[in-house]
Parts: sequence; C-alpha cells; structure tokens
Amino acid sequence: MGVLALQQVFLLLFSKHWNTFWRKLKMFFDIVILISVASSLIAIAYAVAKNIWIRKLPVEDDNLKRIAGFISEGAQAFLKR
Repeated sequence: MGVLALQQVFLLLFSKHWNTFWRKLKMFFDIVILISVASSLIAIAYAVAKNIWIRKLPVEDDNLKRIAGFISEGAQAFLKR
C-alpha cells in the first residue's frame, strides 16, 4: 500500500465518524468522572456515619479509658512540637 492508499483509508475510517467518536469518548469520560465523584461522596458519607456511630458507643472498660488517655496525651504532645 502506498501513502496515498493509507491516506484514503484514514479518511474513509475517520472523516465520517470522527465527530461521533469524540462525542462518545467525551460522554464516556463524563460518566467515569460522575461515577468517581458519586462514589467518593458515598465513601465520605459512610465514613462520617461510621465515625458518629463509633463515637456514640460507651467505653465501659477503665483500662481502655486509660490507654485512650495515653494516646490522646501523646498525640497532643506531637502536635504541639
């Protein structure tokens, strides 16, 4: 095949459907972005709900309270540095 034949094949394949191809590709990427944003928002909502639920649970064990105090004290010391 010569260069002219390759140019004709390229024009035949892409000239008629080029605009349609780009529209479909753009629509595909729009859908991918929409799904990504929606799943991110769902994950954030789940994390917030789980955090609220865990913070509402009562801590009845004195040993856990003592360890939590040590962790909190260490975190505050690290943040003040």
